[in-house]
Amino acid sequence: MQKRNFNIFVVSICIAITCTWLSVYNFVRLDINLIDYVQDSYETIIEGEEPEEEETVVVITGKVTKELSLTLSEIKSDKYRQIEDKIFKIVTQVEPHYYKYSGVTLWSILETEDILEVGATKFTFIGADGYESPEPLSLKDVAEKYEDDVILAYEKDGKPLEDSGPIRSVIDDDAIPPGEYSSQYSVRNLAEVRIE
Repeated sequence: MQKRNFNIFVVSICIAITCTWLSVYNFVRLDINLIDYVQDSYETIIEGEEPEEEETVVVITGKVTKELSLTLSEIKSDKYRQIEDKIFKIVTQVEPHYYKYSGVTLWSILETEDILEVGATKFTFIGADGYESPEPLSLKDVAEKYEDDVILAYEKDGKPLEDSGPIRSVIDDDAIPPGEYSSQYSVRNLAEVRIE
């Protein structure tokens, strides 16, 4: 009986050493700071706090010096030019509609981040479902010239976008070239701005 208990004790110690070694190995391999990990776990489990990690909502790609990933709080920050409660004229094939949006100007993001490559002249909005605005628009003649009329909207009528968000591209009809409908450039669930 004593031999059996001794064997169980030895096996338990071997398992504990192996688990400890594997844990330390993985913390080192994955470059996890053990103290920060324990502190975050304590705050989550004991204090009931959940760490907030924001997801990227829009990516700017294409002819840029580096791809830019933006979270919702970054888009809403004072770092960029904010437009609040502006009435936008959105024209469909049937008739014009007027909506009040708040958002950030596309040009202020591009200008502040200074990521445009030489030769970048156009932009296209792309939704999470793959829908693309019909034609690339001119950065200079649309986004820069009509800066306050080309926004990445996060609110409509003072409320967060619901089924069409969290971000939606909005362009006032005055900024659209003749023969186009501004509604085609109002892309729901905007995921990407591609620079060409």
